[in-house]
Amino acid sequence: MGTLSFLRERSWRRNTLLLAIIAVLAAGATGITYAATGDHTAWAHALPAGPQRSSTAPSTTAPAPSTTAPAPSTTAPAQTQAVPAPTHAAPTKAATPTAATPRPATPRPATPRPARPTPTKTTATRTKTPVATTPLTIEFADRKVTLDVPVGWHVSHTAPAHGCGCDSDFAPVCVVAHGDYDRNPDNCELVVAGNLYDQLGDYPNPGDDLPRCARWSTVYDADVTAAGYPADYRQFRSSCSGRISEQWATVTTPQISFWHPLAGATDEAAVQLAVVHARISGTVRTGRADDVGHVRAVTAVDKTHVRIAVDRIVLSLDGSVINHNPATYSYRVITNDGASAGQCAADIVNCSAAQLLAQFAKGTHPADGTEALAGAIVRLLPYNDGTLQLEPFTPYRFTSNGDHGCGC
Repeated sequence: MGTLSFLRERSWRRNTLLLAIIAVLAAGATGITYAATGDHTAWAHALPAGPQRSSTAPSTTAPAPSTTAPAPSTTAPAQTQAVPAPTHAAPTKAATPTAATPRPATPRPATPRPARPTPTKTTATRTKTPVATTPLTIEFADRKVTLDVPVGWHVSHTAPAHGCGCDSDFAPVCVVAHGDYDRNPDNCELVVAGNLYDQLGDYPNPGDDLPRCARWSTVYDADVTAAGYPADYRQFRSSCSGRISEQWATVTTPQISFWHPLAGATDEAAVQLAVVHARISGTVRTGRADDVGHVRAVTAVDKTHVRIAVDRIVLSLDGSVINHNPATYSYRVITNDGASAGQCAADIVNCSAAQLLAQFAKGTHPADGTEALAGAIVRLLPYNDGTLQLEPFTPYRFTSNGDHGCGC
């Protein structure tokens, strides 16, 4: 009897022990299944978040708290300070700011972008999703400019026009994505304009029709390519609105310029591609038909011509000058043969070749009190025999008054 009681007791203990082991194993299996079907970050030995799993041994401690805010994500972010409680939610991938995780696009701020630190020979690459384009042809007096623009862009019914659009063969044309110019160039995706002789790509082609402001500046300049030709690139800033616009102006005859406001929601990559790959019909002569700079040298050519070397400058809209490069450019310039001393003293345009040579030789501070030619800022304009003519030039502050409308 004692033996039977002992055997029954041992059997009962064995059964109890087996039941306890089975309960533990069942609880453990249920826990793994729960974690595997819930948030993977709930594992005590968590695997690294992200698309790639690490092959190293799992860490036995929770990761250190992050000192920076994680990149925005539409999924729940991984907790870094404590292991979260298990959840029955559908499995998600936590966004962890690592080098392998792409950063989301940063929205363009309303404030103007900073000036680029160093002028470059090409415009910055603007990578965006390609958009469907269609050819858009703008007809001027004797030229056509064709651009590949996003589908839907078109020429506005009205546009900024100098002199109310009267007698202008290359009056500015406003290209819009929707709507109309409505007396404000900022409503345009592009303002396309051109001219034959009066070329100054340092100033925005909408001119005085830009929204009213007396405080403008040039915040960046570079040598680039537009329509397959060398071009001047400028960025302008209005201190009144804080908006920045950009402009490409071909160094050709005729000159074609493309102005674009940067502060809108435009696909800037589409604008750049349209400008860089624009086509200009007819004969286009490469080279500057106009230049502005400091006079660095004057040499004789013949009785009526001299060669003038200028150190080219960029005219900032605030009235100052910008000079990144001390290189000089030499031009053949016509003079006024037979001009009197009085005529030359009154206006440098009326000087003969000999008088220009003599005036330059007096240096930057002539002892006789006359205006210096050496170092002076001059403008060289096209003349009808293929040469240039000399004009004194004083940089000025650009202002705009808005388009008040007019007719002719």
